[in-house]
Amino acid sequence: MQEIPLKSIPKNNYEWMNNFRGAAALFICIHHWFARLYDDIGISFIDTPIHWFTQATGSVVQLFFVLSGAGLVVSYFKKPVMWSDWAKKRFIKIIIPYWVVVCFTFFLTQLLHHLSPAFFSQVYFMKDLGVYIFLLQNFIPMPFYMVSSLWYIPNIIGLYFVFPLILKFNNKFGTISMLLVSFVVSIGSTALVIMFGGNPEHHKSVFLFFVFLFALGMVLGQKSTYDQNFLQKISSFKAAIIGLLFYFASWALQQYYSNGSYFNNALTVLGLLPIGLCFFRVTGNSIITRIFQKISKCSYYFYLIHVPILIYIIKPIAKFYMDKFIYHILFFICGIVFVLFIYFLSKWLTNTTNFMVSLAKQQIVPKTNIVTTK
Repeated sequence: MQEIPLKSIPKNNYEWMNNFRGAAALFICIHHWFARLYDDIGISFIDTPIHWFTQATGSVVQLFFVLSGAGLVVSYFKKPVMWSDWAKKRFIKIIIPYWVVVCFTFFLTQLLHHLSPAFFSQVYFMKDLGVYIFLLQNFIPMPFYMVSSLWYIPNIIGLYFVFPLILKFNNKFGTISMLLVSFVVSIGSTALVIMFGGNPEHHKSVFLFFVFLFALGMVLGQKSTYDQNFLQKISSFKAAIIGLLFYFASWALQQYYSNGSYFNNALTVLGLLPIGLCFFRVTGNSIITRIFQKISKCSYYFYLIHVPILIYIIKPIAKFYMDKFIYHILFFICGIVFVLFIYFLSKWLTNTTNFMVSLAKQQIVPKTNIVTTK
């Protein structure tokens, strides 16, 4: 992988990342809305498709690892910096918003328990907050996860740490070798956990499970930058059909093998990528694509905040204070309102965080006086 000149990347060469990032964040939010709140109404031709839809939207979470690898390799080579500076920038971008959401969630649960202990009986302690602050939630068993969706963060931080190593391995041994080794690492680490009686589900996962997805994203980021025809090749209808076959194989593996859901990540992603790229090519600059791009700009907060708000605010109100008939009637309308609320809140949080970080940099880094001579 070589360095990319700062001004040489056509904008449409990485718009696919923004489209996928926005779509993935939106579908994960919708997935949790249905998974957490939908109650079967007893009509199979309604309940069954909704269960399928919920399962399908949940599978897009794997795309975040691919997009992280793709975005990371492009942003790094676009403007190479010292590894220490790069690490600081990534730390600020990922950890600070994460800490903000974790602390907010912790104090929200304390407030809810204080106001109504009978209604909200679950109590979290400072040690639980510390587990999340230090990214240990995937390694320390907890009876109730404060924010179940945050299993993703320790994994992505781990992948960021090994990014330089993957890069060096790729430069020395080539892309194919790098992908093969990363695939073996992902499958092998998952198999080892199962062999020793462990459970490699998301809440107990380690970053090694997702090394292949991350490495695949790095390759896609590099290829889509240098090869002008690469995106066209993998966004064709033929590629989309092949993607459907991969996605069906992923479903079959999960359906007919007891541990299939732990080994189908690669198949899922190899299915979703060409399907999504073909969809984006067909829709062009349509309203749905523009929606994905808007969400992409605040997708990180979008992912971080939607579950705490859903679990600790929306769900108690919906389950305990709303008539069941009215609940089902308003379910879909309230879902749209919820997504809009999460979007605008995420947008505000993103802008506020960027402003605060920029302000802090101005205070820390002294301005240099530039003297010009005539």
